[in-house]
Amino acid sequence: MPKLSVYVSDELWDKARKASGEHNTSQLIQRALELMVERESAGATYKESRPPGSEATLALLRGIYSDQARIHLERGYQAGLNYLTAYRVPWDDFQQLADRDFDLKRWLQPWFSAFLDGVGTKDWNPPKLPDWLVSLGQDYYLGEFAKPIDGDGFYPNRTYLQGFERAMRDVWRSVEYGPEAQQGSDQLPPMEEKAPF
Repeated sequence: MPKLSVYVSDELWDKARKASGEHNTSQLIQRALELMVERESAGATYKESRPPGSEATLALLRGIYSDQARIHLERGYQAGLNYLTAYRVPWDDFQQLADRDFDLKRWLQPWFSAFLDGVGTKDWNPPKLPDWLVSLGQDYYLGEFAKPIDGDGFYPNRTYLQGFERAMRDVWRSVEYGPEAQQGSDQLPPMEEKAPF
């Protein structure tokens, strides 16, 4: 039988030996491997496991919600393309969006902070925002999400925003890297995970 050589840090080895009690080195390693295999074959912990028979319902709901999520993502994507068709974001400002990984919230925050600076004071005079930024707050683009002061209009959900961000990213990349970067698929690329707002 071939010999196997492994490295175990001294700290981990000391803790394992104390926890193992009377086991010798070979027994300790064999027991650790047995426990690992038992855990894997037994399935997930109670927190990770699902009740028996729930797979069919889960698959049905996944299909329903995936369809709904896709609709919101595509609406956001199309709204992003429509916005860039109707309004020209200056390249410097577009570049700032790219520098912020196409995170609309991070991109808009400096504009909102400057707009709200001094609000509540008697001398506050709201600065004029660029037309392209004001237009972004229209309900068929980003609505209340793109306004420094919320109102009662449309507020897009996270999936819609991901689609809008993706459209902005795709346009920017096609300029930076050429049309080849966008060719080959009419499908949206897979969603990137982001922390919720």
